[in-house]
Amino acid sequence: MVRQAVGSHLAWPRDMVIFPTVIKKKKVKEIPLSKAKSELLCLQEEFDSAKTHKNVPSCFSLLYKHAKTFMKATRASLPISCNTEVFGVEKIIFILHKNIIALLEYDMIGQSTIATYMAYLHTVVTENDDLDLFAFCDPGVTFSLNKGFESYIVNWLKEGNVDRVFFLPHNENQHWILVIIWEGDIYIYNPLSHPHHFPKLEKALSSAIKTFNAETGRGNKPAKTKNLIGSPKQPGGHECGYVVLCYMKKIISDREMTFRTKLEYGDEYGWVDWFLVVDMDVGCLLDVGMVKCWLSENAVGFWL
Repeated sequence: MVRQAVGSHLAWPRDMVIFPTVIKKKKVKEIPLSKAKSELLCLQEEFDSAKTHKNVPSCFSLLYKHAKTFMKATRASLPISCNTEVFGVEKIIFILHKNIIALLEYDMIGQSTIATYMAYLHTVVTENDDLDLFAFCDPGVTFSLNKGFESYIVNWLKEGNVDRVFFLPHNENQHWILVIIWEGDIYIYNPLSHPHHFPKLEKALSSAIKTFNAETGRGNKPAKTKNLIGSPKQPGGHECGYVVLCYMKKIISDREMTFRTKLEYGDEYGWVDWFLVVDMDVGCLLDVGMVKCWLSENAVGFWL
């Protein structure tokens, strides 16, 4: 039958014919060079005329104006790569214009800023040859207190010296606290003045430490949770993140490891301009380390 049909015309139902798909290429709309230059000049004018917030240190005025204008307009971000030595897992922190503005205006700070500061403190610990004393946990993992969180804590505790001081900032209901895991126990530093418990967090951490102890032959000793209510507090309603950063900064500078009593019973550390110190640290990290690198890669930083 097929041989007889060769060279002839045969009607065939259309719904049984597969036609090749024709993909139409979308034309990429090119922005005229003159228009792009005009937009850049407009941004430059905005940059030149931008006013600096009263809380911004003068040394960071250019960084602040850059975030308010160029970064905001282009929706740019500053990627900060952290290898496994920093948080136990590879992590990329993306700093947005709003993160820089909030930090330099001394407003409420979020996870990206806190993680960036922890990466900075990791470099300080490394330079001081204190990696056997301190370790940093990714503040992003505590947003889901599930099995993944517990697995992360267990695996990170297994790396290096198990009796290191592990810093774990935690955010609950837009409020930051600092959790420390040390020698099998849990310490909670809360910047708020009134006592508060965090049952879900405490349960997840206790379960993780119990699993760690079982897997490493450290017995079945349950972790004790200690809320150190005497630690220094935030003066207002939005400084909790800054206080958490200061807790960590003060502790890593304590060579005698007496933070449990000093942070619990008052301000023996001498909390003078503590927020400004942290603000300057993070600002220096962004200004010197990341912003200039990003500007050079994007070739728009001629005003610096």
